[in-house]
Amino acid sequence: MKKLRVLFFILLCIWLVSCSTDGVQKGKIIKVKKSYNTNLVPGTKRLTFPLNSRIVNRSICILPYTAPDSSEYLFYLNGKGNDICIFSIDSSKLVKTIKLQSEGPNGVGGMVRGFEVITFDSIYVTSALLRRLFIVNSDAKVISTIKYSKFKQDYPIQAGASRTFDNNRLGFKNGKIYMSFQPPYDEGNYRSVKIENIRYLAEIDPVKKEANVLNIGFPADYWKNHYYPLFVSSFIYKNKFYIHYMCDDRILISNDSKNWKTYIIPSKYVDVKKVVRKGMSGWCINPNYFCFVPDPYRNVFYRFVVHEPSNIKNRTDMDLVQYPQKFSIIILDKDMNIIGETIFPTDVYDMHGYFINKDGLYLSRSNPLNPEYDEDKLEFQLINLVKNEK
Repeated sequence: MKKLRVLFFILLCIWLVSCSTDGVQKGKIIKVKKSYNTNLVPGTKRLTFPLNSRIVNRSICILPYTAPDSSEYLFYLNGKGNDICIFSIDSSKLVKTIKLQSEGPNGVGGMVRGFEVITFDSIYVTSALLRRLFIVNSDAKVISTIKYSKFKQDYPIQAGASRTFDNNRLGFKNGKIYMSFQPPYDEGNYRSVKIENIRYLAEIDPVKKEANVLNIGFPADYWKNHYYPLFVSSFIYKNKFYIHYMCDDRILISNDSKNWKTYIIPSKYVDVKKVVRKGMSGWCINPNYFCFVPDPYRNVFYRFVVHEPSNIKNRTDMDLVQYPQKFSIIILDKDMNIIGETIFPTDVYDMHGYFINKDGLYLSRSNPLNPEYDEDKLEFQLINLVKNEK
């Protein structure tokens, strides 16, 4: 096993050295304006969905969907098993459960790492164990499989994820599929590899059966002083590519996936380069940018910020990772200018549970540390976008 691990690392280094340097440090840096004239204010509207004994009120993928008849639904990956639960937003009822199979002709692997809804009968599913994309219908039948592990590729593309947890989403453009994956990397040897040559975003062409990686890596100074985890997310919005780093102020945007613009989007409350804790889950307990999300209805963006915990008494590392004590959300306009940053109260929301529809941003109140927590209900509160009065 040890020999195989060494061999894998040697091969990986060869791959990384052969990759050309990315454009993060070369791309144009856009200076953003800061005005802080807009806030996110909790409203009175709440959505509550009853849960049965099979459904837990925590998920890595929560997606709203509007049907052709304008009915609104919430697709929810159950944290217990591979079930995709479909709730009616209009009636607050569970209307269907798609019970994805692990094995057999309709198997999608032992664990699902998210999904993307095209229609009720065209749902892309990403597996944690298999380097494939599955397209299933609402009866959990696999209607198509894209085995990208078999496609021609020059870089080891791992199993990808499409989820709202960190807003790592499948993207579709010009007949190709774009998918983030965790880089195959040995962190114990991080000083021996140029981080700008590490790749994490795949371009899959189902017609030509090719799987390439975009020529974009991490910022060259990402590990200047300390090791930071390789947490990155991406999505396509209005035909543009967006890349967001968990432990860096930069956000990258491109029209063509080749020429990138860099925007420096810092929180005014925390420094994500500040190393607070190491070991166990300590890297994730540090201040970080949890996710970056577009709001197409209000033409703004939200960047979620996890703050350093202030009181960790009687809380495990897992508690602090799953339910950060303190977080804020940076608000950006369509040009990536900062127009606000709102801090949310401690132990009220589960910041990982969110979705955006025509009403606005909904945050989950299903936080076990919230005094109003009810394990039999999934509850979201509408957060209104409000411009400050002069």
